[in-house]
Amino acid sequence: MIVRSISDFYWLNSLRRDQKKIRTIVYKGERKRAERERFEFKIFKMIRVLDLRKLYFDNGIPTSVFDLVHLRYLSLYIEKHEYIPLSKLQNLQILIVEIGKNWADKVPIEIWRMPQLRTVRFVKTGWQCPPNMPIGEREHTVLQHLHTLTGVGAAWCKKEIFALMPNLKNLEIVLGGVTRDLWKRISCLPLIEVLRIIVGKIDYSAFSLYRSKAHDDFLKYRSTFPPTLRRLTLGGTCLPWEAMDIVGMLPNLEILELEDDACGVKPKTAWKPSEEGFPQLKFLSLCHMLCFTEWKATEDHFPVLERLFISHCPRLEEIPQEFANIFTLQLIELHDCCIHLAISAQQIEQEQEATYGSQVTNVHTYNCGQAYCFQCQHVLKRNSC
Repeated sequence: MIVRSISDFYWLNSLRRDQKKIRTIVYKGERKRAERERFEFKIFKMIRVLDLRKLYFDNGIPTSVFDLVHLRYLSLYIEKHEYIPLSKLQNLQILIVEIGKNWADKVPIEIWRMPQLRTVRFVKTGWQCPPNMPIGEREHTVLQHLHTLTGVGAAWCKKEIFALMPNLKNLEIVLGGVTRDLWKRISCLPLIEVLRIIVGKIDYSAFSLYRSKAHDDFLKYRSTFPPTLRRLTLGGTCLPWEAMDIVGMLPNLEILELEDDACGVKPKTAWKPSEEGFPQLKFLSLCHMLCFTEWKATEDHFPVLERLFISHCPRLEEIPQEFANIFTLQLIELHDCCIHLAISAQQIEQEQEATYGSQVTNVHTYNCGQAYCFQCQHVLKRNSC
């Protein structure tokens, strides 16, 4: 088997002598436009992996790509609204697509006739609306092997759509506005383990409406959260910290990632977990939480926490000192945070050494000096909570 990493796509035709042996072609050059006529893939009949996502084809994707019936992995950039006969690739298992911003709501891709699909990822812009289902073929469109779907809009979150993906375990939803009953719809996924919900770019009026509805919707369907969740990521969701009490009730949750003001957007917000806390949580990440100022927690709230990651939380000045009593805590990692936060982490490390005679938790800090505190002042003025 031969793997070719191509930096100059004009060199592709020079591979003819190896055509029967090549199984993988990956373009790793700079992003550039390519002339469709210069590409002829039929000579690589046995290829299994094809990655051309950094190439913009002026006249559409070469049709010979869809004659590679042995493909298992395909990565493309789609710029124009064109017919893409993906259903010809019946052996395809992994599909990764970057979509031009003008086509995010009407991607010309048909996936319902591709029974071997295991992973479908849409990057950057995302895929807002699902493709139309073939008329009269519903019983043949169930994707039994699909377990990962990322970069899709809220329009995908419908009971009838989820029914076509009964074994889905990993889902990423990119919200572009107010979405009602989102949490209720997610309950239709009996095997979901990894869920990522990100609020994308929204204009100010839509964002204000979203913010007013987000908490009510979250509380309304708290009993419908999938108990199978092991990893939850929330970004820009603007929930109050009290909503995390509901998240803590998930019996199998091991990883929680809060990003871009996922919680606490009111001035000087404090996080005080409920008594139940997060009994199974092993990894906690807090990134770009600009209004997060105070953390009122004890070792009982995070009894089995192993790693704490905090990045760009300029107003947070202290990690609860009771965390020194979490014997499972192996690492505290801080990036671009206030120097006072770094000092509090080091105090936890020192307290463990003084109390137990050994260091249980390692503390790693990056760019948490006094210089960063001065940089933060400008950011906080622009983003006053």
